[in-house]
Amino acid sequence: MANISRKQIALEDKPEDILKDIIGVVKEYGTLEPYQYRGGVGHKLIVNISDERNNTLRLIFFKDHSQTVLDFLNGPEQPKVIALQLGKASNWKGLISATTFWEATKILFNPSIPETLLLQESAKDQTPTQAIRSSQLIDGTQSTVSIALTNPEFRKNIMDIKTTEEAGRYSVVAKIEEIIEDNNWCYDGCDKCPTKIIEKERSDENMGIWCKKCNKEPNMTLRFKIQVKVRDEVGYACFTIFDRDAFNLLKKTAIEFKDEMIKANDEFGYPEEFYNLIGKECIFVVDVKAYYNIEKKSDNFNVVTIVETEHGSQRDKITPELTDLSNEFQTQSQSSQTSAKRAAQDSFSLENE
Repeated sequence: MANISRKQIALEDKPEDILKDIIGVVKEYGTLEPYQYRGGVGHKLIVNISDERNNTLRLIFFKDHSQTVLDFLNGPEQPKVIALQLGKASNWKGLISATTFWEATKILFNPSIPETLLLQESAKDQTPTQAIRSSQLIDGTQSTVSIALTNPEFRKNIMDIKTTEEAGRYSVVAKIEEIIEDNNWCYDGCDKCPTKIIEKERSDENMGIWCKKCNKEPNMTLRFKIQVKVRDEVGYACFTIFDRDAFNLLKKTAIEFKDEMIKANDEFGYPEEFYNLIGKECIFVVDVKAYYNIEKKSDNFNVVTIVETEHGSQRDKITPELTDLSNEFQTQSQSSQTSAKRAAQDSFSLENE
């Protein structure tokens, strides 16, 4: 790096695996999410930023950086600008993102440079000016999540999703009534994706583990799969809550709960903290499947995301905030190939390639 100028780095054409100077105003951000690495379990935070032209870029912060950034985002000052000096840009399956690169990257909050003032001024005309909090900023499928949350046509009650003849994602306001203990509350999953791992014979004829989605032998991690009975004003159903949403509700990983149960000599029991979810009202986005739910008439629906309500039914209260989020996800999807060409030296901007 000592022989490469910042200008050379900034003007590099490839978007992947390059250190760049990056700056943007925060559009939305998620909650701390668990991830597993070789040294144990840590947390990550996903933040979407944009420039004055509304080009978007996803930033990912890990370990201690995730908490530091979240503390800044939870502060009162608005709008919020984040800059990465020598951040690492990458292209994973067509999705451009950036993160820190060891000790080379410096994170700056509302840095005292002209670009910050320009971004803050441009953000004043946007609604809302305060960053939207969302735990669902992971991939392109989230556009359907935000549509289910914001479009009145996709807001249903439990009877609606039981009787619909159209597969898709719908939002339901319901209260958790019971933790269903018929099945295990966790499963052995791939550490890179939510897929349940299977046993497969290796080339040496010994048995190993395999992830069908990643098409390789993965590292194994424990993931949530909690079944709950929910009820609204017209009926009840069984919802299955998976890893990310379960962590956001319970604030612990599946591995942490399993370790506690083993120490308590109750490895196959249900953690007591699960029962604190009873009585909690949430907005659930559920996936109604053509074969499983419509043809086979199953009352068990997989949960795609959960938004906690503060009090009472907020079916109509979520529209103004999340409509902007829906539009932003569409913008992000359209510009997924957009990366950040940087001006030389200490000049920062996000531009279309």
